[in-house]
Amino acid sequence: MHTLTYRSFSLITLLTIFSLSAILVTFTSQVAHAAQAPVNLRMASPFAILSGTPNISDAGNASVIHGNVGLSPASGAGIALTCSQVTGTIYSVDATGPLPCRVTNGPLLLTAKNNLTTAYLDAAGRTPLTTIPTELGGTTLVAGVYDSSSTTFNITSGAGPLVLNGQNDPSSVFIFQAPFSGTGLNVGSASTISLINGAQACNVFWRVDTASINTTGTFVGTVLALNSISVA
Repeated sequence: MHTLTYRSFSLITLLTIFSLSAILVTFTSQVAHAAQAPVNLRMASPFAILSGTPNISDAGNASVIHGNVGLSPASGAGIALTCSQVTGTIYSVDATGPLPCRVTNGPLLLTAKNNLTTAYLDAAGRTPLTTIPTELGGTTLVAGVYDSSSTTFNITSGAGPLVLNGQNDPSSVFIFQAPFSGTGLNVGSASTISLINGAQACNVFWRVDTASINTTGTFVGTVLALNSISVA
């Protein structure tokens, strides 16, 4: 499993993702449900990137990654990053990986990965579900648990921003559950997720099979992906 945790980033290349555009057609969810607790990442929480296999790579090594990076059970040799790119600690299960910053700590990574699996299953099991359109651009959503009417969530700039409305409650939680199979999450170039009225990035969770996040826009939340995450 892989996770990229986005808190308030403006990262060069890896995460300078996104701006906004054009037509706004608003879909607003007003379904009242009991408040959701955040998905507890436990020991996985300090990681910006936590992956299983086969590697973590950054084309051009031009990114800045805020948080820890870890790879387990795959060898640390699969971490194709430089120490200067990562503000936290790079962890590996063996004596390989970027030096001089790499720290070997298999037990910590095992715990973090187990916590990540628990978090993934937690997010997958949240109810009640509200089914929303596949295209999230141009919609406004309040706190809740959402699944897709198709095989993926799309956020495209031409449709407008996805607006997450905390309704003046900073503890508002947004959980998106894409179907197990399929692409899961596709964030288009120049697309935007906007947080308003107290909504916080740390309370936004995307539980998907795979995720693809493209360039020049704004994306927020924690991605819990079963297979892969690609960030342009």
